[in-house]
Amino acid sequence: MSCCFLLPVRLSYGSGLILPIPARGSHGRCCNSGCRRICRRHSSVPSRVQRIFISSAIHGSLQSDHPDSSTLFQQVRFRPKPYYMKKQPDITTGMRAILVDWLVEVGEEYKLRTETLYLAVNFLDRFLSCMSVLRGKLQLVGTAAILLAAKYEEIYPPDVDEFVYITDDTYTKKQLLRMEHLLLKVLGFDLTAPTINQFLLQYIQRHGIFPTCKIKSDLMYLAELSLLQVDPLLKYLPSQIAAAAYCLANYTVNRSFWPETLAAFTGYSLSEIAPCLTDLHKACLDAPHCQLQAIKQKYKHPKYLQVSLLELPAVLPLR
Repeated sequence: MSCCFLLPVRLSYGSGLILPIPARGSHGRCCNSGCRRICRRHSSVPSRVQRIFISSAIHGSLQSDHPDSSTLFQQVRFRPKPYYMKKQPDITTGMRAILVDWLVEVGEEYKLRTETLYLAVNFLDRFLSCMSVLRGKLQLVGTAAILLAAKYEEIYPPDVDEFVYITDDTYTKKQLLRMEHLLLKVLGFDLTAPTINQFLLQYIQRHGIFPTCKIKSDLMYLAELSLLQVDPLLKYLPSQIAAAAYCLANYTVNRSFWPETLAAFTGYSLSEIAPCLTDLHKACLDAPHCQLQAIKQKYKHPKYLQVSLLELPAVLPLR
């Protein structure tokens, strides 16, 4: 598999390395005051979800009636910075979208797990939130991100030489391993980041959707399309994007939005999901006219019930 994605321009490391600030109360347990500080810092977290989050953290136990409290905590801590692309001097949102589209192809080529793709995009966005990257090295960062994600998530990850090969030998093995090392330092070696996919699987299990059901394939397709968008979707939490994807898929297939079971489970009401749902709907409506077709081609396969051929509703009756 060859790729001629970016021109070989030298990477400028700027004024130095930016390291994540360790969160207080993160030494093996989540402190109550730390939870409240994080929730206050992110006003996009609805108050009912904050109460679920803080209550679970105080009691220190996993509650089957709500999402994993540690996952709720980590999604806030390890989210990329919204609108970080405005501070990138040499790369654009379009370049990032091309890279993510290529990462989807890499995942299909090597039969990587869905979670590996989501982790790679999380690593990529968190890195770009902190470091200025020249366009000639953007593919190198993306390759290091999926290499690291594969090592973390896969039982048998592809060899480093395979990742050198898929860049059409644009970069050497030494360059790739050095970038992997830099990526780890910038991420603070924090790789256990909750993803949209993790929340989707919780919602699917909670609502009892069968694996062969069309709605499951459709919501996986719509959620994957969200990875191509950096703004405005990055201002929402992964659990919110997962909820929006669920609503959009459910309305496309069943003409209903957010089931009561998931509203009680997540603490999100439809009105709280609506802004994210509106942005996701717009992004997905634009997808068929985009030149980046890897995700659409992936979900055209009978394995996914050809859900990428489904026509999305032009308007959502949210009011």
